[in-house]
Amino acid sequence: MKARDAVLVIGAGVGGIKASLDLAESGFKVYLCDRSPGIGGTLVQLDKWFPDNHCGMCKVLPVFSRDESSQFCLRKGLIHPNIELLPLSEVERVEGEAGNFSVTLRVKPSGVNRELCIGCGLCAGVCPVEVADEFNQGLTKRKAIYIPHPFLSSNAYTIDWDSCTKCEACVQKCPAGAIILSEKDELKELAVGAIILSTGFEEFDPQTLTQYGYRRYPNVVTSIELERILSPSGPSQGKLIRPSDGKTPNSIAFLQCVGSRDSQRDYCSSACCMYAIKEAILAKEANPELDVHIFFMDLRAFGKGYYRYYQEAKEKWGINFHRCRIPVVKEDPRRKDLFFTAKAEDGSLLKHQFELVVLSTGQAPSLKFRELTQVLGLESNKWGFCQTGQFSPVKTSREGIYVCGSASGPRDIADTFIGADAAAFQASILLFPHRPQLTPIGEYREHLAQEEPQTAIFICQCGEEISSIVDTSEAAKFSEDLPSVVYAGEVPYLCRRDALKEVGQK
Repeated sequence: MKARDAVLVIGAGVGGIKASLDLAESGFKVYLCDRSPGIGGTLVQLDKWFPDNHCGMCKVLPVFSRDESSQFCLRKGLIHPNIELLPLSEVERVEGEAGNFSVTLRVKPSGVNRELCIGCGLCAGVCPVEVADEFNQGLTKRKAIYIPHPFLSSNAYTIDWDSCTKCEACVQKCPAGAIILSEKDELKELAVGAIILSTGFEEFDPQTLTQYGYRRYPNVVTSIELERILSPSGPSQGKLIRPSDGKTPNSIAFLQCVGSRDSQRDYCSSACCMYAIKEAILAKEANPELDVHIFFMDLRAFGKGYYRYYQEAKEKWGINFHRCRIPVVKEDPRRKDLFFTAKAEDGSLLKHQFELVVLSTGQAPSLKFRELTQVLGLESNKWGFCQTGQFSPVKTSREGIYVCGSASGPRDIADTFIGADAAAFQASILLFPHRPQLTPIGEYREHLAQEEPQTAIFICQCGEEISSIVDTSEAAKFSEDLPSVVYAGEVPYLCRRDALKEVGQK
């Protein structure tokens, strides 16, 4: 295979998955690598997305060629004939130029033969090592041999080499002989024409901001920790509890802009306001009598449907919003409740007490991100994210390497999707072997001016989503009399392949 026929995507979060599927559907070979043993990134920990409170990972799948790709939940895995998954892989070296890169990956062994592993769990049962489970944000423990997250369809175990003592208890217990403790790292050489960087972000660690009492006060948690508490697959099976005593709290406070919009990190983390509102709604669903307050600097509900979502949180769910920044959180040592003093908008000081405090932590580059950008030969901005052009948000400082998602700055899910599409498109333009010669815009305008324009109008009913609100039949009749319109008609589902073929024949 020629280098120009392949693309390396670094990071198997939702942005990397979306870019990979776009490229794979265009006929490119895609190598999708990630240093973790699974795919999905942070989104695997989230059960619901704003603003519709549903999981939307299936929306990443291609619209027109789903027969070629995975039909089941992307949380469980990704299957596509043009995508090769490379878990437990890190980029060590990149040489060459746009269209012809030589990449060296260091691939760590999983320690378990996935073709032999039957997922019985006997190995974990005898493993003597327990460490914090990162999937549940340290709220639970896992063994040194484990399943990365509960959604994986294969149920194949993986060894955490940083914690493994190689005591061989798991080897002796495994009935399938699937565990190999003697495996070593391997180097894999790839020839690719383009690279897409989609490594996502790491949640800011609020332990450095001692004024909030994180890790000192058990009932101060981060937003991702609350996600896991509220999840049916989490440590409390979706029951809203507070860590100190396992009781259901009667009041919750969300503190915004923790780890962003301060003197060191003066950027907005983009998604914090909306995921706090989402979690507040989910908490109210779990306990309708719950008293919920959100303390914010500026509420940034700027996406499609976001402001309506905010209004619904206030009017339907009774969530209280306060414009102020909390300077310090203190704890009642006897009851483990939390209290702080806040300045109201009228200038008065108000004392608040809550049974649970949630820190809406910002997005930050991962600790290894700077090292990766150096390997790739990319420039970083002052906050440590990948530097891009002012008017080219997916292009990096090195030709042939593109970036999407939070690798170049904080993004929400919708913006990550758009960036992934754009990065895949730029890689396609670079590598497409027979790009047509474009007609200069001046000549194209002259050509149009010499011909009478002919316009066809196709009105999609989208089942009943549009036709139940808009009279598409009347719209089609009205359109027929418009200047230059030669055809106007209705289509039940314009996104379907057979509908597009029919449109092309008109």
